Amino acid sequence: NGMAIDDPELRILFTRENLVGSDWYQKRLQVKQKVDIGHWQRILENLQQYQQKSLGHDFASELDLQARIDFANEQLTKSKSSEYLKSLIGTPGVEPLDR
Repeated sequence: NGMAIDDPELRILFTRENLVGSDWYQKRLQVKQKVDIGHWQRILENLQQYQQKSLGHDFASELDLQARIDFANEQLTKSKSSEYLKSLIGTPGVEPLDR
């Protein structure tokens, strides 16, 4: 649009406030949150399946599967929270695939 790189009208578009408040950036953070939720759900399901298969075996206790399941559950709960979404501000988020 004929603006130079140091034009104030152009530069204001790239301030932290404008970038963080933009719809496209918020969408990236929401997609990141969904990716993380999916990640922890898969981890939790895999651990629970493994625990079911290994009932009665010593290696299940050696691996401390219950502690791992508890940790995955905590991370899943955390990633679903609105606080987690806020904690993603400042990260690149994830590129939405629905372009």
